[in-house]
Amino acid sequence: MDDLEINRFTQYLTNVGKIPAARIYKSSLRGFSFWISNRKKTFDNFTIVDVQEYMSGVKNNSTANLFLGAIRGYMKFRNVTLPIGDPRVLIETQRENQLRGLKSRSKRLKREKVALTVEDLREFLAVLGGLPKTPRNELVYSGVILHWYFGARPVELGKWLRTSGVEHPAEINWKNRTMQLYTAKTGDYRFLAWHPAITSHLKRWIAALPTFAYPNAWLTTRIKEYTVGGVRVTAKTGRRTVQTQFRLFGVPDYITDAVLGHISRSSAIGDIYTDFTQMESQIKDAMIQGHYMVKNGLV
Repeated sequence: MDDLEINRFTQYLTNVGKIPAARIYKSSLRGFSFWISNRKKTFDNFTIVDVQEYMSGVKNNSTANLFLGAIRGYMKFRNVTLPIGDPRVLIETQRENQLRGLKSRSKRLKREKVALTVEDLREFLAVLGGLPKTPRNELVYSGVILHWYFGARPVELGKWLRTSGVEHPAEINWKNRTMQLYTAKTGDYRFLAWHPAITSHLKRWIAALPTFAYPNAWLTTRIKEYTVGGVRVTAKTGRRTVQTQFRLFGVPDYITDAVLGHISRSSAIGDIYTDFTQMESQIKDAMIQGHYMVKNGLV
């Protein structure tokens, strides 16, 4: 029964384009399902205490937090898909609220390296550039350039960068080398710009997007075999590198937030009321003249 519920939830995630999450959440929820089955329980009657005790047995903080995200997402999905007037709504709402009240674990008990240095990235690009010149390898190289340049999320560069055929297509001005890209977390568009050296990589990537069976995970699955400078590389490493290098090069945090599509930690209200169209010249300067990849000759 629980397998049917897990499949129902993960199929929904797949249908809305959250394919990596569907795959990871399925594995995480199956572990919990097996654990509660030994207590003669199912997803219909587990309690918040079961979740707490299960998490206490998970040693890795990131794995525990991933499970918490999975079970919260499942319970929210389960609740909203109940028929209106169903008597189970009350108890399911209580369980959902209790899960929402659980605190995530600290992601890192000690500081550790999660972003690439300029020299790390230079080494990584040299390795990728030294591979045989096949269309696949050239596309991986361009994908890495784009992720480490824009710092965009995989779903944004893998799905929303398309100029047609998606709900929120990118608006690209090739002449001015600027774009409006849909932001996954905030649900609006953000302004981006790029150096002329990026154009060929961007065109190659956009042309290939319709061929990706799993656009959100296409690049990650092809670079996860690499470890550079002690960092196991993922597409998120690109976001972390941009955040780190922009700060090291003195880019104001509010410009970095605008580029990465963050809600400012210092002023969420400020983000709501700020007219970012008046900052486009500053964003262009940070992404072209002041970009760490440009200043260090990486592109």
